[in-house]
Amino acid sequence: GQMYRELNHVGALVGGIETDNWMYGQSADVFHPTPIKEQKAAVEFIMENGFQTPDFLLKKDIVSRIGMHGIAKKISDNQKRLLSSVMNTGVATRILDLEASGFETYALTDLISDLKEGIFEEMYDENENIDIFKRNLQRAFVEQLIALITDKTAAKNDLQAVARGTLKSLRNDLQDAIDSLDDGMVKYHFEDLEEMIEKALSNK
Repeated sequence: GQMYRELNHVGALVGGIETDNWMYGQSADVFHPTPIKEQKAAVEFIMENGFQTPDFLLKKDIVSRIGMHGIAKKISDNQKRLLSSVMNTGVATRILDLEASGFETYALTDLISDLKEGIFEEMYDENENIDIFKRNLQRAFVEQLIALITDKTAAKNDLQAVARGTLKSLRNDLQDAIDSLDDGMVKYHFEDLEEMIEKALSNK
């Protein structure tokens, strides 16, 4: 919908490069990365407005009128596209190029870490109330990281190293969370993610 189209525009700030209209007598620096503060603010905005379950879906009286058919999939698909807009090889390559050129930018390790912390916020806060929308988003995050290390077109650069390191760290965090949970949907979900990561890391 319109909201997610606007959020994708916000996502374009991550790894963004801004252009100044050069005029005679100005500094020759025409291209520069979007300020780190603005990039981090963009990620925070997306976390709060794109990756949280819409309030109306938690209100039974509203859902009973509009119906639930297909809503979970639509929300999940929109969130996946939004996640992909800030976590893809194009964004990562720009960040790595900027770092290599000596610019101060939103480090790739910080970007992926901030996404992980936000998407798995409930797990790190030991909050077992993780709804289907957030579970789908967590699965999408893991799947995108796995794609970065297993696809035939996977980049053979620092992006692959960051993806692999994040998967290892997340696997350990999932294992700790699983040990503290009773049997139930959230535990089974974490076990599924942990197995997905394990298979990817061992190339099975």
